[in-house]
Amino acid sequence: MFGHRVKRNLTNEGEAMALPPSGTFYYVVKVPKERGPDSFPWQLELGEEIEPSGDAIFDDRLLGYSPLMWVSDGGITADSFGLRGEVRVSRFTLRAMNQKNAAAREVSFQIDWELTTLFQVDDELRLSHSDMWGTGLTLLRTGKLVFAVGAIDGSKLGGDIRMRHPEDALERIQRFESVPFEKRLKIPLLLPVEIYVGEEMRSIYAGMVEMGNYGVWVEGGTDHSFPSGDSYAAIWAKGLCDEWSAIASAMMLRRPGMHTIEW
Repeated sequence: MFGHRVKRNLTNEGEAMALPPSGTFYYVVKVPKERGPDSFPWQLELGEEIEPSGDAIFDDRLLGYSPLMWVSDGGITADSFGLRGEVRVSRFTLRAMNQKNAAAREVSFQIDWELTTLFQVDDELRLSHSDMWGTGLTLLRTGKLVFAVGAIDGSKLGGDIRMRHPEDALERIQRFESVPFEKRLKIPLLLPVEIYVGEEMRSIYAGMVEMGNYGVWVEGGTDHSFPSGDSYAAIWAKGLCDEWSAIASAMMLRRPGMHTIEW
């Protein structure tokens, strides 16, 4: 499902366990001609190929193969940056059509409402939930990135844009995990992410930079001491997407993140 990303051994020392394939998803949908509140639900499709194995752990996805999606007004919340006072949010609700190949019944999460106003007919929306528990959202227009927010490392970002961990990330993690657990808690391992826009590459631990026609924000590197292997970030096309809406959305997907309703 994902490209180059860090996958870790499972431990019981307070680290989050990686999800099996049945706890993940990668869905895509084209924005239809009717985009208002009455146009929902939209039917999502798998953005990956699954070779049936006969084992639900590998064959299932969190909401099955073709869940329905609603986007609704989520009300007002405080701005995580304190720059705008308050933020209007949109709530995404994804619901399995039935229990076939679906590990859960429904999930929901929120992003800044302004991002949902950017949807245009035939835009491609990509929604992902990784094996390290992170949720990401990407919008493409004629194959080019409009925005990507949340846990997007390793996700398909369109065109010549990529986000990944360094090639030696796994080696760094393995060395770090050989250190006693108590010491790891005191001195966490922070890894940068590598952002590629065309032929330009930047290795970023945290903060905001400009790369070509895109703005990039990364939240604090990835702390591999606890609990996740996902990096949370926002990438947006300058002139198309408001930077603070993209950054706020990335933070919403991290805190409190996605809510799941089981069967």
